[in-house]
Amino acid sequence: MGIRARYLTVDIRSEQLPDAWEQLRDSEFEGINLTSPLKETVIPLLDELSPEAQQIGAVNTVYRVGARWIGYNTDVYGFTEQLRPYADRLTNGIVLVLGAGGAAAAVVWSLLNAARVTRIIIANRIPGRARQLARRLAVLNPSAEMADRSLDTVDDLPYALAVNVTSAFQTEPPDAALAAILQKCPLLIDLNYRPKRTAFMNCGSAVAVNGLEMLLYQAARSFQLWTGVDMPLGPIRQVLQAE
Repeated sequence: MGIRARYLTVDIRSEQLPDAWEQLRDSEFEGINLTSPLKETVIPLLDELSPEAQQIGAVNTVYRVGARWIGYNTDVYGFTEQLRPYADRLTNGIVLVLGAGGAAAAVVWSLLNAARVTRIIIANRIPGRARQLARRLAVLNPSAEMADRSLDTVDDLPYALAVNVTSAFQTEPPDAALAAILQKCPLLIDLNYRPKRTAFMNCGSAVAVNGLEMLLYQAARSFQLWTGVDMPLGPIRQVLQAE
């Protein structure tokens, strides 16, 4: 593609980020990806946020423009693209989101803006975080009902979609009550992608997919921001599926 660049991994803990950022912003880096829990920690260190990053309260991609560092959330784009093949079945539907972190905020943002759902239930191990997320994003689509629950008090409703945005249920299944609810759900999406078939996905009786497509599309959006060039999706998808 004629792009002279390298993509490096750097291990930084939350408490190390402010000091590390001073070094990163004066380095030769043109862009940075961040994973949890740094998606929220980085925000006070940035010069500007894109509209969706500001609404969501989480940044996974940073791009240098001159001397300014701008934070974006490309998880929104990634999940919106992952939803595209299933958009029709979500119309006027109820969605269950398990998790309330930065990635969950991107998922809820996508559901409120790109899917015509009527109700979203956010369930989290710490109910207070689910409540904060529901209240913060409810303004994006006042016609959609938002509710919060703990993971062990999820309503037994006819969900059109259930999304796992936690690190749980990769190899260990949910408890019996939650598993029974998921069993009736026609579409399960687990943002985890290792293993390729998670314990959460095995709860479903119909369509169950992992988060590889979201990973692919959010990376493609980051790549485009940094380089101005579209990432070749086909070859990258093949690499991801082969791992």
